[in-house]
Amino acid sequence: MVFNKFNRSVNLSLLIGGFGVGQGSLFIAQTWLIGQGELVLLGLLGFHLSLMVLASQIVDWGGLVILARTSLLNDTRVTGWNEALKNYWALCFVRLLIAALIVFIAVMYACYIQHGFSYFYVLISVLGLIVWSFNASGLLDGLRLSGVTGITVPIPYFVSAIALFYSPILTQSESGILLGSAYLLGVIISVVGQWIILNNLGKPVYFIRPNREIIQKVAKEGAIYLAGFLPGQVLVRFQILFSTLILGIEASGIFIYGKQVINMANQVIAFVRRVEFPKLVNTLKYKNNRTIYASASVQKIGLILGIAGGIFFSLGPLMAAPFMPMIYIDALHTVSLLSPVIMSGILFSVLNQGLIGMGEFYKSAVATNTVTIIAIIMSWPLPHLFGILGFTIAESGGHVIGILLSILIYKRI
Repeated sequence: MVFNKFNRSVNLSLLIGGFGVGQGSLFIAQTWLIGQGELVLLGLLGFHLSLMVLASQIVDWGGLVILARTSLLNDTRVTGWNEALKNYWALCFVRLLIAALIVFIAVMYACYIQHGFSYFYVLISVLGLIVWSFNASGLLDGLRLSGVTGITVPIPYFVSAIALFYSPILTQSESGILLGSAYLLGVIISVVGQWIILNNLGKPVYFIRPNREIIQKVAKEGAIYLAGFLPGQVLVRFQILFSTLILGIEASGIFIYGKQVINMANQVIAFVRRVEFPKLVNTLKYKNNRTIYASASVQKIGLILGIAGGIFFSLGPLMAAPFMPMIYIDALHTVSLLSPVIMSGILFSVLNQGLIGMGEFYKSAVATNTVTIIAIIMSWPLPHLFGILGFTIAESGGHVIGILLSILIYKRI
């Protein structure tokens, strides 16, 4: 098997294709669950899987960025690859420490629960974090093969989707065992697949002992990266938790389903903005170009997609509802109620990615964390008043504050 460096269009196609197969298959399985009336199972899996995804993002410790930068993209020499592997194994060491801490907390939680879906799902799936500590996604991205990363990372979603079709005939405990094992198997296939691909590239992953300085460097870089990346991820999990506490497990299942539709739309837009980013950096390196207009102009495709996506998902479900079975009506209405965050989110993201393109990482993190804090605070009282719509008001309100803050930041640059 021979891989070459892919161009941007090929990588984008594979990223979207992998996303469609992974998260798309899980979405189909969840839609089927709604048709079966299995809203409790839908809510249980949605809640626990979202926490596992968050845990895996923490364990990755910014590896997608850190390793890509140190892979020496155009260097095929052995010394260059050895340097990349030193960073890889240093990051693996840090990841294992983080994974061990999360596994310990998860086991304590499972021992407290002691029965049911949560107990078995957590005990089994959390082992995937140990395996994920060795993922090589950043090395592949550094070799300009982000598309290959895009088709390996969603494998746990795909395997979970297959298992989900068999879950309704099982007890909750049996479903926890099956779905937890499916997630673990998917992670193993993903990581082993990445190693095999790198070996076929002539870039085998062999052990090189990192020194203390490299370990400290990647630990610091990963922490800085997560400080800017995690706030948005934490917001979603708080919303899921609040929806369970305020609306109940069945309504929470519908909320998670609707949120997943919105997140899928946002992810496709993010893939486009990821492709736009190099040009953005090149444009904003000149001080005279550091304006809102210049930032938005470079990201116009992502901006247009975001606005169009918000309108489509606001009106589309309402137009489709009269032709759908009654059991799907609540899900369609939920998608429509949540869709405005696509538009408010893209407006904030365009400004925020501009700050990142200028190298203003601290200011970007301040704006992002401000949005998150405001949205989390508002996500508790507003759903009590407006139901699911309250989550939309809270998140979009946070985006509005973030937009105003970002405008002030741009004026001071």
